[in-house]
Amino acid sequence: MSIHERFNQVLLLTAPTEKRNKWLEDQTGIPASKWMQLLLGRQKCTPEMLEAFCQRWPEYAEWLMTGDVLVKQESPAVASTEELLDSAMQKVKAASSKEEFEQASQGLAKAVAFAAVFKKSGSVDDGNHER
Repeated sequence: MSIHERFNQVLLLTAPTEKRNKWLEDQTGIPASKWMQLLLGRQKCTPEMLEAFCQRWPEYAEWLMTGDVLVKQESPAVASTEELLDSAMQKVKAASSKEEFEQASQGLAKAVAFAAVFKKSGSVDDGNHER
């Protein structure tokens, strides 16, 4: 099944039958006329439609884009933050003097603060994507 076929299928299952195009416009900000053209088969889904749909219904994003639901997803920022924290923790563990330990501890505190800022801002999630 192509991405276009999956998209039409999920739209038909997600959106109410009555006033479907207007409802989709209200949910995504994409004009009802574009949704009508798509559902009538006169156009294929656009990147804007896919993005709007996946933002509104993230639970369908993976299946919609890949046709699969077994892929574990992670933000690249999450991986980078985890690497930063791991590296800082290794420096603390490897410290061989009080001075090195204090310096490494300060580095770890900065890494934790950095991770907290990104998590709070929503730029980085906690990586928990249980299914």
